[in-house]
Order: sequence, then C-alpha cells, then structure tokens
Amino acid sequence: MIHSVTVVMPALNEERNLETAVENAVNLLTPYTSDWEILIFNDGSTDRTGEIADRLAASLPNVFAIHHERSLNLGGVYRAGIARAKKEYLIMLPGDNENGSDTVRRILDRAGEAEIIVPYVVNTGVRPWGRRTLSAAFVALINLLSGCQLRYYNGTVLHKTDRLRSVDFKTNGFGYQAEILVALIRSGSTYLEVGVELAQREKLGSSALRLRNFIQVAKFLTLLFMQRWRFPQKSALVNFR
Repeated sequence: MIHSVTVVMPALNEERNLETAVENAVNLLTPYTSDWEILIFNDGSTDRTGEIADRLAASLPNVFAIHHERSLNLGGVYRAGIARAKKEYLIMLPGDNENGSDTVRRILDRAGEAEIIVPYVVNTGVRPWGRRTLSAAFVALINLLSGCQLRYYNGTVLHKTDRLRSVDFKTNGFGYQAEILVALIRSGSTYLEVGVELAQREKLGSSALRLRNFIQVAKFLTLLFMQRWRFPQKSALVNFR
C-alpha cells in the first residue's frame, strides 16, 4: 500500500512527450494515493522542454519544475530527486513516456510487500539480439561481483525514500540503479522481484548501447569488484563508496 509517492521525471529535449508523460503519471498515481508529487527535471534541454515543464508546474498541483543548465544524466537526476523528495516512496518515470501503464501498475500494486520492488523483463524477445546479450552479460557480472542474485538491475524500481538516502552512490550513467540496489540489498533491505512486459519493441539505437554508457558501466564494475574484494561480508557494504 502506498501512502505517498514522489515521481522523479527526467526530461532531455522531450517537448513532444513531456505533457503526455505527466498526464499519464497523474492518472497512474491517483488510484493509489492522493498524496503524490511529480518532480520534472529539465536536464539541460535545448528545445521547449523547460517552458513546457514550467507551464505544467504552474497549472497542476504537486507538479514541480527543476532546471539544469547542463545534463546530469539519469543518475545525477535521480540523486537530485532523492534530495528534493518529500514522500514515502520514490520512483522514476522518464519524460519520454515510454514506460507502459500496465508495467508501472504491476510495480505499484506490490508496494509495501518489501522495501524495494524490483521489476524484471519477461518478454525479452521484443529487444534486439545485441541489447539482450549485453543486458544478460551486465546482470551476470553484477551478480558475480556483488553476491546478489537479481534478474534485472535497470528497471523502474520502487524504493522507500528514507532507504535511498542511506546510499552515497557515485554512478551518474547507465549503472546508477545497479549501484543503489547492490548497496541496499547487501545492507539488508528487503526486496521483491516483479515480472513485467515491455510494451513495444526497442529501437536499434537504444541509449543503452552508447559508448559513453559502456565506459560508465566499466567504471562501475571496477568499483564493484574493488568493494567485493575489500569487503567480502555483505554487512560491510552499507553505503557502497
């Protein structure tokens, strides 16, 4: 059961999608709680995203617009969202409006059953072969290095906000959520994995395949390996520094 929830919504050049994304988020949240807030992060956009975010914040209660002069990437936006969040739970719903409503409902439906609700993709066939292979390798490496046994690390995770504030995560790119999950699980947080379906076939140009993300993931895996070697006991890794 959700008493209150913060939605962190990153938006980089999303003038075509942002308004619909906010509208969908409001419709999703309303059946679960009346105590919600949406934090729109205009993450260095060069189009009308900032203007649209300001208009939405002015016209809708509990919607707020925050502007970054330069992009902080998803991890940086997530960190800023945690700092500003005022509600019990926190979830990120991107401003590109690509999260299917059924997927988000399946996650919200399980709120309260554990401190972390972790989605994993059951219809992986909708993804290109290369994306599936890289994702499987990423998960296998993290499980090997961390001692965790999750099926997916980059989904739309629902967290307790106070637990998120116990993690001093460093990753700004593709691996930010993996770093958080490893830290919390190894420090004793409870979690529940929930199977979800992707609503559409991913494009071949998925941002997950960008060179910058490979570099960021390599840095994260190196850090994870060092932490695993230095602190072999799960209880030792509380803030994953």
